[in-house]
Amino acid sequence: MINIHIEDDNQDAIITSFAETLNIPIDSKSSNFSKLCFPESLGNGCIQQHNYKSGVSVLDVRLKLKEEMSLLFEQGVSHPLKIIINKKARLKHQFHDNKDAAYLNEQGSVALASIAKQNHTIFLPKNQYISLLSIRIDRKSFESYLENHLEEMDKNLSTLLRDVNGVNPYFHEGYYNYQTSEILDKYFNSNFSNIVETLYLEGLTYQLISLQFEAISTNSKLSDDQKRMSKTLQEKILKAARIIKSDIAHFTTVANLSDEINLSVKKTQQGFNELFGMSVLEYVTNYRVEKTKELLLETDLTISEISYQLGISSPGYLSKIFKRTVGVSPLEYRKVK
Repeated sequence: MINIHIEDDNQDAIITSFAETLNIPIDSKSSNFSKLCFPESLGNGCIQQHNYKSGVSVLDVRLKLKEEMSLLFEQGVSHPLKIIINKKARLKHQFHDNKDAAYLNEQGSVALASIAKQNHTIFLPKNQYISLLSIRIDRKSFESYLENHLEEMDKNLSTLLRDVNGVNPYFHEGYYNYQTSEILDKYFNSNFSNIVETLYLEGLTYQLISLQFEAISTNSKLSDDQKRMSKTLQEKILKAARIIKSDIAHFTTVANLSDEINLSVKKTQQGFNELFGMSVLEYVTNYRVEKTKELLLETDLTISEISYQLGISSPGYLSKIFKRTVGVSPLEYRKVK
C-alpha cells in the first residue's frame, strides 16, 4: 500500500501530496485549477481540482490504480466540511480514534467533518475504476458567503456550517438519489472548455452541495430507527437494481423482484422512484436500451439475437422502444456510430 500524507489546511494539499509522494509532475497548476495524471506504472487516469472564491474546492477523481493507496488527512487549524460523492468503486474510510471503518459503496455519499487533532484516512482500492467527486468546504470562508442565510437555515445544518473551529465531529453516510446522479453525469460528461467549463462545473457543484445540505437537514430530523430503516430500504433497492442488471434476460415481474429483496411491490416502486426517479419497469426498459446500444456497437449480433439476450421475445418491440428512446432505429444507430 502507498501512503499519501495530506495536511488538511491547504485546499491544494491533495494533488501536491500525490505529486510529491509519487514523484510525478503536476500537469497543470494555477490558483483556480490543478491536474495530475498518473503514469502507466501506477495505473491510469487523472485527478483534477477546481477552487472557488466561496471557499469551495472540488476534487474530481477518475482513476484505476495498480496498488492500493491510503490518503491520511492530518488536521491543522482548518476544519473543512467534506462531501464525497462516489459514482464508482467501493471505498473505505476510518477516523484514527475509531477502530471501525466505514465503507462507501457505489452511489454512496458521505459528509464528514473532523475535530481538532482527529485525523482520518480514505483508502483507494486497486484494480477498480474509481469515479468520485470530493467537495471541500472551508467553513470560515463559506460562512461569510452565506451570512445572510444562516439564521433561516435548518438549525442542525446552520450549526454544522458555523463550526469553523472543528468543535464537533460530524459523519453522515447514505445513498444519493436520481437528482444527484443526473448532475454527476453532467459533471463527468461536460464537453465545454475554458471559462465556459469553469462556470458550468461551478454551477453543478453548488447544485450538488444544495442536495447534500438537504439530505443533512432531513437526516437530522430522523430518529435512529428511521435512519436505519431508510438505509436498509436504499440498500434493498440497490440490490434490486443489481439483480436486474446481472440477469436482465430473466426479469419477469415487479412482484417477483420484490420477493427477491423482501419488500412489498409498493415499497419497491417507492424506492425506485426515490433513488432513480422512475418506476421499476422504466428502469428495466432504460437498462435494456443502454445494453442494446452497447451490443450494437461492440458486437455483430442481429437485433433478434440482442432481443433474446435482453429477455424480449419480439425484436420488433425492442426496435420500437429503442427508437422511442434514442430517436433512431437500432440499425440506424449502428450505422451512424
